[in-house]
Amino acid sequence: MVHALKEIWRVLSPAGTLIDLRPFVASYPVEVVTGDDVQTAGTVDDSKKLADDAAADSALKQLLQAGLFALEYQTTFDFLWYWDASEEMKAYYEDKSPPVFIPDHVIERTQRLLTEMGSEAKIRVRIKMLISRYRKRV
Repeated sequence: MVHALKEIWRVLSPAGTLIDLRPFVASYPVEVVTGDDVQTAGTVDDSKKLADDAAADSALKQLLQAGLFALEYQTTFDFLWYWDASEEMKAYYEDKSPPVFIPDHVIERTQRLLTEMGSEAKIRVRIKMLISRYRKRV
């Protein structure tokens, strides 16, 4: 990862910008929503990516300490995914690499809430995102 970031630094124009955008929480709430009504069905587990996040954090820290980049701005925001059916959500997460784990009881509760809340209800997963802007130092 450090090598890749050094290569980015090399090809960036002087005072160029590096944007780091990624999810930063390993457990995301699964909600069923309709209008203003929001019911939580449980969480999905994306913790298999924690090692990758730690490696990215470490690599960026090394380049900051080496003076190659300067952190200009950092914030978080919610990114929302929507599905009409629990099978769609499950298929989406099973296709990720590595797959994201959704406990059976979360799928069951999601399906039950969809039925109870009516035909306008949607499944929503709220993912916390981290966005950082780094400036190339020369």
